[in-house]
Amino acid sequence: ITVRGLDEKLWNSLFITSCFPNAIFLGFPISLIFFGSINVASTYGLVMLILNILVPDFIAIKKIDWKRVLKLPALLGFIIGVSTRLVMKSNVFIIVNTLSWSPTLLSYTATILLGCRLPLKTINLPNKTRFIIITGIYRFLFAPLISLIVALIFEIDYEVAKQIILVSSMPPAVLNTLVAHRYGWFDELVAYSTVILTFISLALYTAIILLF
Repeated sequence: ITVRGLDEKLWNSLFITSCFPNAIFLGFPISLIFFGSINVASTYGLVMLILNILVPDFIAIKKIDWKRVLKLPALLGFIIGVSTRLVMKSNVFIIVNTLSWSPTLLSYTATILLGCRLPLKTINLPNKTRFIIITGIYRFLFAPLISLIVALIFEIDYEVAKQIILVSSMPPAVLNTLVAHRYGWFDELVAYSTVILTFISLALYTAIILLF
């Protein structure tokens, strides 16, 4: 993928950083705080996680590594959950009630892991500021706007739509840095942008919570 006047690798790093949000590590706890549920965030996060592997693979090597996708813990967990529901039917709620504490614990654990994995260091790369601005505009403005338009077109339930819009506005996913490192797509720039935009988003969510 190339854009006139923009290095191919730089464009690819900008593409993945703008398109794939942190719907799991940050989406889960934020959804839990605002809506008391991670149902929408978990589904949205699963889809984004799969695309976050498939799309860069296709861009870089023009093929899809299905083995990597099928080994994803999130996908395996989802498949096991659906299979358990089909087998146990109504009795599955015994498991749900027994593990009702886990979403909250895992959500905040995910936030701790996010803080541990973000590389907190400054870098000196060209186009750094412009890269962050473009990514931020898409993540915090265009992405939720697109989600709103889709929700209106398909007449999605109001409560569900609100959660989709919120999760779609998350900052870039940490996985983007790993993908960028794998293919040599300015991984330091991706990591730095992720750190800055994550702190900005946390400040925004905190302000919203305090004000409303």
